[in-house]
Amino acid sequence: MKSTLTELVAAAATGTAENSPLPLDLAIALYTAVAEDRAAMSLNGAPTTAQMTVEISGTGDPDEYLAVVESSLRYALTLDGDSAVTRLCWTLDCWGESVGRGMLTRPCHDHLDNIVPGLLPNAADDIRPGDREAAARESRTMRLNAWEQEARSALVEHQGDLRVIDGLRTESA
Repeated sequence: MKSTLTELVAAAATGTAENSPLPLDLAIALYTAVAEDRAAMSLNGAPTTAQMTVEISGTGDPDEYLAVVESSLRYALTLDGDSAVTRLCWTLDCWGESVGRGMLTRPCHDHLDNIVPGLLPNAADDIRPGDREAAARESRTMRLNAWEQEARSALVEHQGDLRVIDGLRTESA
């Protein structure tokens, strides 16, 4: 089933299973994940989050679906127990969870070594022995640095939240 994210959420809200196999909470969680990814990856050339197209397909498991947004962002949707949205690796047919939320951290652990486009020369005759290995090392370094930056930013944000909570506790004491 292919629709916009707005149509998917509306269909889930009305409970029409033929238009949306997802419950409302999972449709909203998918919408939120896409909006976060659009902002984190600076996908400003893409349509607004509400107008992004999403294709929902089954995986063979009645409690799991694959959502592909704008033909590139991939998410695993799980219905059993707590509904969950998992960001998937950008590598086609890979069900590995991405290591982060940014453009460079969208691969899984197994695909961190894939070469980022643009690291090798364009013409094949310009590639010297060892260039592919060097590009793979440089690509991995770039991805690990981006992943580390994401983790450090999240840590700083959480530490700020903890300081606010501690401040509120001391005010009420």
